[in-house]
Amino acid sequence: LLDSNGVYSNGPAVSAGSFRFRGGCLADNGKVIFAPLFQENMGIYDIATNTFKLGASVPVGTEIGPDFAGCCKMKNGMILLAPRNHNTVGLYNPYTDVYTEGPAHGKGADAFSGCVPLPDGKVLLIPYSSTSVMLYDYKTNSLITGPSAAGGHAYSGGVALSNGDVVLAPANRPSIG
Repeated sequence: LLDSNGVYSNGPAVSAGSFRFRGGCLADNGKVIFAPLFQENMGIYDIATNTFKLGASVPVGTEIGPDFAGCCKMKNGMILLAPRNHNTVGLYNPYTDVYTEGPAHGKGADAFSGCVPLPDGKVLLIPYSSTSVMLYDYKTNSLITGPSAAGGHAYSGGVALSNGDVVLAPANRPSIG
């Protein structure tokens, strides 16, 4: 934990194992939700009580864990889990602690490295090995293939700008996306 004065401290203990979670986001209920990488449950950190607990069970992806590469809060308050080696996007309700499978992406292994919520309510899935970005629309629970994006471990993250553009951080690409 890093407080507003720049002081670091350890938070509560989490479950045993390595590579448990990859990325997190703040839910509307004030809890930090961790995306499960090899941990087979959602991770929930309660800021108010400084406690951690395991949440809803998440099915194994194509490897040895759920294999999600991050998460972000959508405009409807749900949490979208970006698939790394999972065949579908994950959807998590932080109020009811319920996980559900979203639509399949069909992009293969190491598909995405994270996600970015967009001003229009859609979520952009950041391509890692996928050769295109994808957009998730919560209103229709559907994925839309976006522009080409090179593949080959291309991008490791991204940020939405105030004008709606998205900047992608290069992982193995020679330029910013």
